[in-house]
Amino acid sequence: MARRWFAKLFVLYLCVLFGLTLGGFYHLGATRNLIPFRTIEHDLRKGGWEFLVNFVGNLVITLPIGWFLPLLLGRKCNAVRVGATAMGLSVVIEVLQGLSRRRVADVDDVILNTVGGLCGYGIWLILRDRVLRSRWFRSESADERLPIDP
Repeated sequence: MARRWFAKLFVLYLCVLFGLTLGGFYHLGATRNLIPFRTIEHDLRKGGWEFLVNFVGNLVITLPIGWFLPLLLGRKCNAVRVGATAMGLSVVIEVLQGLSRRRVADVDDVILNTVGGLCGYGIWLILRDRVLRSRWFRSESADERLPIDP
């Protein structure tokens, strides 16, 4: 039952993700960046709003992938699957952005999105271990536990 709700929330997250990355914030006639770390270096050097929106935003937007996949896949989930999923979704988004020519297609976004998904998974592992060690979790009945297989 819980996995069904997590699946519905994941679909909602994907709708929001694609809406944010493919809709609004248009840069008509935008150029592509196919040189790795060019935009990352620029954002780190410049700082400010561009750093926050582009660098931090690309990391944060894919954090939920690292949370949803373990809830949906259970023991089958690992860092490689999370990284591959985050990268795959990011590549699809960047290709669609490039084809639309309304957004900037940037290889650095793929890098940051992949790292963001892996960071989310790292957070998941830390929280999962803390929850499994907590008295609250051990006192729950087996039927009501979340699917957070150790």
